[in-house]
Amino acid sequence: MTKRKPLQINSALHAKYGAEAKNHRMTLKKYAEASMGFFANRGINPLEYSPGQSFDLLQVMKKSTDRIISYIVHQEQTLLSDLTEEVIRNRLYQDALLILLLEVAVEPNQREERMREISTYVEQKIKEAKA
Repeated sequence: MTKRKPLQINSALHAKYGAEAKNHRMTLKKYAEASMGFFANRGINPLEYSPGQSFDLLQVMKKSTDRIISYIVHQEQTLLSDLTEEVIRNRLYQDALLILLLEVAVEPNQREERMREISTYVEQKIKEAKA
């Protein structure tokens, strides 16, 4: 159940808005909610708005675009950079392990040194990718 909150308006406005709501085949409650939503959703100050005035669509679009770009930048700086680094690291380790497998014929006493070289290679490539 929705709680009701009283809204005090003068009798003349109540009658005017009631008639306007009736013309649009809606209740006064629905009319009031839609009217308030119109201003709130568009960020328009109802005291500064006059009938027939067109609000600046370009400004509304710019604000919306700025919010989207801000969200994308935030995602790129947090989630995507970490994910990209991990993908690069995994790919480089796969390449390095393939090289190691192809060079199985390397003498056993050289394998540890070879693994260090591969590890150094992977970390160097990660640093280059992040730069």
